[in-house]
Order: sequence, then C-alpha cells, then structure tokens
Amino acid sequence: MNDPTTRKSNDGPAKAGEGRPRPRTAWELSGLIKPLAGPKQRTTPRKRHRPLPYYSRIVLYVFRSRFATGFQIARRFPEHLPSGRTAHRRLAHMVELGLLGTASVRSTAPHFPNVYLATAKGVRWVQRLAEERGLVLGVSPAEERKERGRALDSVLHELLLTELELSLHLSVQGREDLGLPLTERRYYRRDRRLSFPHAGTRRHLMPDAGFLLSVREGSERTSQNVAPALLWHAVEMDNATMSLPRFASKLEDYDLWSRTDDGREYLANLYRRYGAAKPRPNFRLLIVCHDKSGVHKGGDERRLLDLFALALELPAAMRDRIWLTTVERLKARQTDDPPLSAALWFRARDAREWLSEYRGHVATVPRGRGRKRYHNQRAFVAERLDSLPLHALFLKPSPTPRG
Repeated sequence: MNDPTTRKSNDGPAKAGEGRPRPRTAWELSGLIKPLAGPKQRTTPRKRHRPLPYYSRIVLYVFRSRFATGFQIARRFPEHLPSGRTAHRRLAHMVELGLLGTASVRSTAPHFPNVYLATAKGVRWVQRLAEERGLVLGVSPAEERKERGRALDSVLHELLLTELELSLHLSVQGREDLGLPLTERRYYRRDRRLSFPHAGTRRHLMPDAGFLLSVREGSERTSQNVAPALLWHAVEMDNATMSLPRFASKLEDYDLWSRTDDGREYLANLYRRYGAAKPRPNFRLLIVCHDKSGVHKGGDERRLLDLFALALELPAAMRDRIWLTTVERLKARQTDDPPLSAALWFRARDAREWLSEYRGHVATVPRGRGRKRYHNQRAFVAERLDSLPLHALFLKPSPTPRG
C-alpha cells in the first residue's frame, strides 16, 4: 500500500529510475526531521463532499490515538481504505469537511507525511451519532483545540505510541486466544491519572499509554466457558528527552503506586470490570527506548543500557515487571506479520544472576557527578546484556488438540 499522505517534494520531479517514495512507519520518521526554509504551500479549495458512514470510525480512532499519519490510518482500516489513492482522497475529504485537521510538521524533510488529528467539530459529530444510537463515548471536543500548538518532538512521540498501538492491534486481531479490550492514551486527564498518597501529599503517575491484554488459554473449544487471564500494561515511550534522574524518579513512582492501596484497588477494579473473578494486582511496564537526537552512534542501545541499569535499582517486585526494547529493534522487524511476533524485549528480571555483582560494582563507584556514575553503570550492563535472552511480548498460540 502506498503512503496516502506523503507530502510532495520541493526538489522537483523525480529522476529517471526513481519511483514514488515508499510508505514509512512511525519508527522511521525521526530521520526525516531536519530544518527547512521556505513558505507554506498553498492549497486550492476543492468540492465539498458528504461524509461516508465509516468516517465516524476514523475520526474516533484518530481522536483516541491523538495523532496518526495517513499510512497508520490506512493500515488500521484496510476494509475502507484499500489503496493509497483511496486513502489520500478520503482523508482529504475529511479535512475539507472539518472532521480532521493536520498538525504542524514544519522543519521536516519533504516526504514527512501529513499528521492528522481529530477536530472539535469532528468529535462533536461523532458524539452526536453515538447519542442517536444510545451510546456514551466520554470524549471532549474542547481538548482538541490545545493540540494544534504541539511541538514537533511531542508529535513524533505520539506517532511512535500510535505505531506501537497499531502493532498491538495487528498482532492481536489474528489470534483467537488474545484480546485487547482496552487501550488508553490520556492518563494526563484528571479523571484517568493514577494517584496515590505519599509523605502526606497526593502524587500523580501518568503513563504515556496503557492497554489491557486478555489471554484465553487452551483451544477455542475448551475455553469458551473459562474467563480469560487479564494483564494491564503501562507504556513509557522514552525519546531520551528526560534526564536519567527524572526517569529514575518516575520508575520509583511506579513502585510506590503499586504498593499502595490505591494502586492495588485500581488494578483490581480494572480486572473485575472486564470479567476477572479473582483479580491479582499485577501489571507490566513496557519501556521503548529511543535517542531521537541521533548524537550518539547506537543511541537507542545506549539509552537501553541506561534505563536497564535504572531498573536494577528497584525492589524485586517492581524490577520483575519491567520489559525493555528499542525503536531500532521494532523498526528492524516492522514488516513481520504480525508485527510483534518476534522476540524483541529484554526483561529486567533475567539479570538476577549478576544483580549482586552489579550492586557491589556500583557501591565502589565514588559518589560525585551523576554522569560519571551512569557511565560506569552503562559499561557494566553492556558487558552482560547480550547474554540475556530476548522475549516475545505474546506467548505463541497453544496448539488445538485433535479429537
């Protein structure tokens, strides 16, 4: 499928032998951010069209994803947008109707794709259609007015999260034993953030994203009357914009939250809402590491080493919940079908064998400037990380017994 929303190049017609640029996933967009000069391109008004029935599904998807490229939207709705030409035309119609808008992506390479967001008008339209069917969506049109002024780094951060969420959807939809009953991208909202008491105050934890995975064990025939196992995943998409001390503080907040009554009650209520009879307050924390600046060679792996070392500082219960990978690893396997079928994730719990050695090494590092200490931690982990196994996010499907 061609990318339906790749902007035209300002460099003139393609040379002989060069075709149209191939579509790019969000994992590859960091390489297209570079300063450009010149005025904005003007577009001529087109004939207005009536909204098609499936436009409401696209608006709702873009709203819930916050930002999405046309290629992401087309992969999410191949039944409605089967070709690049169709997707380009339909998304342009939705922009003309005011149901979708485009975010500012200036200072990017010519082929950086258009980035779509749901407009307040589009959200109100979806709300009205839902109310006519007796449904309540719980979306806020006023929220979208704040999104137009977002910095390019924030837009890229959201597109990477949308790519991960799309990969989850594509991986789960072909599995009878897996389900994705809940995804969430707005933990910053007051009614959705994770709050807990600490030192006489209320602290707030805001994951970048979260999703609930349901796993039904056994064959389809024997498992219909068995409630699926549920596991909530918190997601941190790290672009190396947060300092290591600040990221360490956030990991400590996850640990504190998980040990409070508020945290355990949140997880128990979430699991009960989706059918768990005896919920256990467990969860995973997925960390995707990315060095968007590209200053250091192998920046993604360097950041992975730093965050893996931070995970080793946590208590065992929290450390065992942490899974880490890099954008570079996800990009290398982006053509897999399904996208997340490969073993791409390190687990912090697998470092148990050399954990005491690591702590003894850290204790010998003189206290001083944090950068020197992090360098020593990174070097220690780098020597041992390749010996750890990589894991797939989902277990392989159980074979159906014959019978």
